[in-house]
Amino acid sequence: MTSKNTNNGSEIAFTAEYPKDWKVQKLKYTLRIKSGDAISVDDFNDEGEYEVYGGNGFIAKTNKFNSDKDDLVIGRVGAKCGNVRYIKGRKWVSDNALIANTSNDYAFMAYLLEALNLNNLANKSAQPLITGTLIRNCIAAFPPVIQQTRIVDYLNKKSQKLDFIIQQKEILLEKLQAKKQAIISEAITRGINSSIDLKRSSTIFLDFVPSSWTELKFKYLIRNGHLEIQDGNHGEIHPTADDYVDEGIPFVMANNVKGSEVDLTSCKFLPKEKTDRLRIGFAVEGDVLLTHKGTIGRTAIVGKINFDYLMLTPQVTYYR
Repeated sequence: MTSKNTNNGSEIAFTAEYPKDWKVQKLKYTLRIKSGDAISVDDFNDEGEYEVYGGNGFIAKTNKFNSDKDDLVIGRVGAKCGNVRYIKGRKWVSDNALIANTSNDYAFMAYLLEALNLNNLANKSAQPLITGTLIRNCIAAFPPVIQQTRIVDYLNKKSQKLDFIIQQKEILLEKLQAKKQAIISEAITRGINSSIDLKRSSTIFLDFVPSSWTELKFKYLIRNGHLEIQDGNHGEIHPTADDYVDEGIPFVMANNVKGSEVDLTSCKFLPKEKTDRLRIGFAVEGDVLLTHKGTIGRTAIVGKINFDYLMLTPQVTYYR
């Protein structure tokens, strides 16, 4: 099954061959789509009962929900917009995603939307965006319901085999990451000379450090101007979900810090005219970030960015 843009870009023309008993139609005749709802980071709770889904899938947990039905959740904003997930039961779908319901088999529709590669519909701005109207104007071929079930069973079996292979690869990557972390930890705490004289550390985090090393508390580095530490804005000036826009300055939360990097594709965005007026929380290239609320203990170095700065939430602190 393939698709391509028509000349006016307003719909997708179905071009693949298909069985005679399949029905060709626009998705709007079988798919109802609406946007999710904004949610504040203050509502995130690691012990929450329900999952929160955004533009790139799961982002957090919370104790409230805005849907208790089976839904197709489609990423609306970000580099990976157009990704599709079939989510059952209660959850919160944020305004960075779309909620779709169908009269067809839900699992079949999820596979169908994945095959259409909806990301190709997104605008090509700095913050890619896809709309429900664009999706509804897609054209696809639908088999009878009984065939939809058979197709889903076939794809589930194939996917399970591939998912197992992917899982094994991920386990290997985790082991390699742990080995990398151990090498880094040893070099940072003992240097690269394994035979060097050691002394007992005065911190609770380390047992021993090289005898020639000096241990200082951060407060002395701050006092002498060697270190600056700052988190995001608190209280009334803290940005809220009502401030979010499709394009602007990335608003970095704890769950955006992943794998020693800042995942800008999963960030919310704030208007620059608002962030320029804020007092603190401006992270720039080279800053070390530490998450200390919600998801605790993640670190990242701010790499090259195409923004004047990143705006931090109170969940994240920069070390400069």
